Amino acid sequence: MALSDRRAVAALAAALVAATSCALLASAGPLGGAEFPVDDAWIHQVYARSLLRDGSLSYNPGRPEAGFSSLLWVLASLPAQFAARGGFPIALGAKLTSAAWAAGAAAGLGRLALVLGATRAGALEIGRAHV
Repeated sequence: MALSDRRAVAALAAALVAATSCALLASAGPLGGAEFPVDDAWIHQVYARSLLRDGSLSYNPGRPEAGFSSLLWVLASLPAQFAARGGFPIALGAKLTSAAWAAGAAAGLGRLALVLGATRAGALEIGRAHV
C-alpha cells in the first residue's frame, strides 16, 4: 500500500473521530463537574483518583477494596484524574479521555485491517463502525 493511501486513511479516520467527538461534546450540555453521572463512570473515577492519591484501589480513603466492575476502566480513567489534579474539570477530562481512547481504537482497528490485507475502503469501514 502506498504511503499516500495510508495518509488518506489516517486523515479520514481522524476527521470522523473529530466530528463524532465534537457532536458528543456539544450534545452533552454544560461540561461542569455537576453534570457527571453518578454511576459506574463515576465509581471508576473515584477508584482512579484513589490510585493516584495513595496508590491503592479504594472507594473510601484508607479502605482498599474491589468494588469496581473493571480494572481496565479504572486504568483508562487515570488520564482524566491527572488532568483534574491540574484544575481541569473532571467531566470534560473524562469526555476528552473517552474521545482519545475511541480515536486510538479506531486508528488501531483501521491499521490492523490494512496490515491484514483489507482494501483502503474496507479499513475505513472498520474504523468508522468502531467510532
